[in-house]
Amino acid sequence: MRILAAAFHIGSMRGITEDFNNNTSIKNITGILNAEKLEELPHWKTINDYLEKFEKSELEDIIQKLVFRLIRIRSFECSRIRNKY
Repeated sequence: MRILAAAFHIGSMRGITEDFNNNTSIKNITGILNAEKLEELPHWKTINDYLEKFEKSELEDIIQKLVFRLIRIRSFECSRIRNKY
């Protein structure tokens, strides 16, 4: 959720919880994670507590793998400018 918040320019931790805890976001995030149906998304404090357990380099690696996967599955195709960029 923190990565998505950065992508959507959500600046506050409270904003993440408020903006993403709706049926559409929960359904989409469930699909991205290939998870069982989620009733709600974790609170921002829970996310921070979890992320504090990782080293910075581990998080950077996760972000890089996520971006490569999104590119590989062509998630950004509909966002191309002139069908090229």
